[in-house]
Amino acid sequence: VVMFNVNFVILVGVLLVVIRNGFKLLLERRRKLLGSRLRTRLVLAFLGLALLPCLLMFLVTTKYVQLSMDFWFKEQIENSMDSAMDLARNVYDKMGSTLIAHAGNIRDEVKNTGTGLRSNKMAALVRGTLKQNQISVGGLYLSDGSERHWTSEDGANFPWSTAKNDVNWKELNAQGYSYHIVSGTDNDYFVAMLSLGKENYLALGYDLGTAFKARLDRIKRGSKEYRNLRNMKRPLKLMLYSSLGVLTALIVLGAVWFGFRLARELSAPIFALAAGTERIARGDLSVRLNDSSQDEFGMLIRSFNRMAQDLEGSRHETTNAYRLLEEQNLQIARHSKYIETVLNNIAAGVASFDDQGYINTVNRAACDILAMGPEE
Repeated sequence: VVMFNVNFVILVGVLLVVIRNGFKLLLERRRKLLGSRLRTRLVLAFLGLALLPCLLMFLVTTKYVQLSMDFWFKEQIENSMDSAMDLARNVYDKMGSTLIAHAGNIRDEVKNTGTGLRSNKMAALVRGTLKQNQISVGGLYLSDGSERHWTSEDGANFPWSTAKNDVNWKELNAQGYSYHIVSGTDNDYFVAMLSLGKENYLALGYDLGTAFKARLDRIKRGSKEYRNLRNMKRPLKLMLYSSLGVLTALIVLGAVWFGFRLARELSAPIFALAAGTERIARGDLSVRLNDSSQDEFGMLIRSFNRMAQDLEGSRHETTNAYRLLEEQNLQIARHSKYIETVLNNIAAGVASFDDQGYINTVNRAACDILAMGPEE
C-alpha cells in the first residue's frame, strides 16, 4: 500500500508536468512558432515507442498475476489443508477417546474394588495401566490440591503444574472429561483428564515428541492465514492490477516527459541554425551560434559559424575591392577630364586612332583644321 501511494504521488506529479508541456506545445502550434511541428512529431514518436511495449508488458504481467493468484488459491490446496486439519482433529479426538477409555477403566476398577485414591494399590493400578497400554505419563489430582501417584515412562520430565494450569476446568466439570496438549521442557504431551468425583481427577498422557504443539500451532495459523488470504483474493488482485496500472502509466508519462525534453534538446540546434540562416539571408553576416557540445550538432554549428565568418570576410573583401575600384574610376575620370581640357586649349590639332584606324579622340583644333564636327 505504501509503495502504491508513493507511485501514485509520483504519477500525479509527472502527469501535471506532462499536461503543462502538452498545453505549451499546443499553444506553440497554434501560434505557428518555428519548430513546434517537429517537436510534436518527436513527442508523438516517443509516445508510440513507449506505449506499445508498456501495454504489452502490462497485458503479459496482468495475465501472469491472474494465473499466479489462481494457482496460489486453487481448490486442491484448500482441500488438502482441510483434509490435513480434519486428519489432525481425528487423531486428536482418537487419542483423547483412547486415554479417556483407559482412565474410565481405572475409575471403574476403583469403584468396584473400593480402592483408596491415596493407597499403594491405586499407584500400582496407574503404573500397570501405563505399562500395559504404552501410555507415557499418569497420575492423580486430588481435592486437597495434592498430586499423587505420578508415574512417567523412562523418567520423563512431565510438567505437572503446567498441565494443571492449562486444564479447562469448566469443560472438565461440565462433561466429566477433557484433553489438551501440554508443552514440556523437552517434549510435548497429549493429556486427558477424567473426573473421579468429589474434585478428584485422573490424568493420563502420551509423549508427542519435541515441539509438537508449536508445529501444530503453525499449521493452524497457516491454515487460518490462507483462508484470510483467500477471502482477500479479489481485493489483492485489484490492488496488484492497480499497482501495475500505476507503474505502466508512470513509465508512459515518464517517456512522454523525456520525449518533450529530448525533442527540445534535438530541435534547439536546428531552430538556432534556421534563425541564423534567416539572419544571413537578410544580410546580417555577424551572426554566430553558441554550442560547446562535441556531437554532430556541435560540429554542424561550428561549420555554420565558419561559413558565416568566411562570408563576412568575403563581403569585407568585396566591399573593399569595390571601394578601391570606385576610387580608381574617379581618378581615371578626373585624369581624362584633365587631358581633354588640356587638348581643347592647345592650338595644334591632336587626334588618336585605334588599331583599326578609327579615331578615338580629337581636339577642337583638329576639328577646325579638318572642317569637321566632333560628332563626325
